[in-house]
Amino acid sequence: MRAVALMVVVLLVVAACTSSGPPIEPLLSRTLAESATTTSPDGRIAIEVGATSTGEPVYRITAGSTEVIGLSRLGLETSLGSLSADLELVEVGEATTVTDAFHLPTGKAREAETTATVRTLRFESAAGVLGLEVDVWVSDDAAAFRSRITGAWAGDGDGEGAQDGTSITVDWERTSFAVAENGRSWLLPYDRPTRYTPAYEAFFTNGEPIDQPG
Repeated sequence: MRAVALMVVVLLVVAACTSSGPPIEPLLSRTLAESATTTSPDGRIAIEVGATSTGEPVYRITAGSTEVIGLSRLGLETSLGSLSADLELVEVGEATTVTDAFHLPTGKAREAETTATVRTLRFESAAGVLGLEVDVWVSDDAAAFRSRITGAWAGDGDGEGAQDGTSITVDWERTSFAVAENGRSWLLPYDRPTRYTPAYEAFFTNGEPIDQPG
């Protein structure tokens, strides 16, 4: 079955998001009907993914006892229907540990290796036409997830679309980031418009209050 993938990476030291399009509406419910938590190999970082009592897919991230990302939306709006409400968490995959080693083309430490816990969770719409799979990845210093659209429309996996010729368009992504008001960030300072800026040549700063302008 072919799937459309959309990745959102959340680094625990970074909290910035700009967007255009329809406004992000508040959650209809903040009560989780069902969820599953995936933790990093050292157990310190955790990402919880689930559905609210109104069927909205959501997530949150904690580091130890600190909530880094509060309850926030997941989901997509597509040409074949919404994947942001009226969903049910129907399958929670087994959490497994993976290790990736890779070579960097530049830098003093070119050989890198990371170990993470991964898991896939599957949501289905009430109509049963569309499905949403969320792949979760959590290492000892970061968390990430990606969304994949699945369903009967997806065909037999030959890359040519559904057997009846149906195509799908992602119109809008509903993922949001409820960053803690008292959090700290690692960000590139904002350049005010002048003749020579923004140039994006400033140094990144660490530990800046999130609620302060860049």
